[in-house]
Amino acid sequence: MDWNGGEEVFVDHVEIGPTRFTYVGKYPDTASSLAPLVFFRMKDGQILTRKQMGLELEMRDIPGPANVFGKELAEIVYTSRSVMDLTEIASVILGTAEFSLNGEPLGEVQMKEQLYPFSIEVGEGGAEYAGPYAASMEELCKKLGAEYQWDEINKRATGVYQGISLSLTAGESLALVNGERKEIETRVRGKDGVFTQVPMPAVEYHGGISAAILFFGEVWGLEFQVLDGEIIVVP
Repeated sequence: MDWNGGEEVFVDHVEIGPTRFTYVGKYPDTASSLAPLVFFRMKDGQILTRKQMGLELEMRDIPGPANVFGKELAEIVYTSRSVMDLTEIASVILGTAEFSLNGEPLGEVQMKEQLYPFSIEVGEGGAEYAGPYAASMEELCKKLGAEYQWDEINKRATGVYQGISLSLTAGESLALVNGERKEIETRVRGKDGVFTQVPMPAVEYHGGISAAILFFGEVWGLEFQVLDGEIIVVP
């Protein structure tokens, strides 16, 4: 099967438990490859991403190149700090292929484009002044399918994604997250190689706001990955 327009993937099996989801199968033998795309169809009809289910990448064991005949299979493990209610899950979607919890194939699924990873421009033009790997809030909201508003008078941008409101004002390092103040920070590597969290004000950029992508990720539960020189956003 094809995860997202990339290499075909062979799935040997998956395991799901109250706090753990494991994928075993063929996988590109590079640490920079995107982790397999996993979605969950709930019994109420909602389709949730693994991030929305609280699943974080725990381990990516790639003995590769993984063998499609099952001799050298990759293992990807996600874990959750909270307990998932398995009785509320109707099926699991791997890429675009849907399976019941007992492994029965249910066919191909066409989902919203915004649920899949996408590339985003960073650090070009004025965006670079908002810190390393900064991005346009307007572009990010558009590709996420999030609400977006720009207040030209106050130089303030507001986006709403998955029920979380984020407001950024040009020149300020304090954001409003659901009305609560939160400092805009990003991670910077020092000369000693150690990463440090530092304040990073938002800046006006092309009639909107640019800010550090790590901050967007923290607030909206997004993941970012550098792949072939591009920044990939994983909702």
